[in-house]
Amino acid sequence: MGNKEGDERTMQIEAGAVEIGADTPTEEAPVDIQAHIGSKLKALYAEIVNQPIPEKLLELVRKLEARGNGA
Repeated sequence: MGNKEGDERTMQIEAGAVEIGADTPTEEAPVDIQAHIGSKLKALYAEIVNQPIPEKLLELVRKLEARGNGA
């Protein structure tokens, strides 16, 4: 037989009340981990934002603008 605490934890996980790896449903990651994740997300966002716009998309925008101008 399982222990009561383990059975309750399993039910919470199955119900979606607990994130995988969290000790409690409301536990937050330590500040240093949050900062690390935040800096990685900011770097990824900056990389994506600074990528050039694909030529196909620019061509489509030009065509749509031309239609809007009555051409």
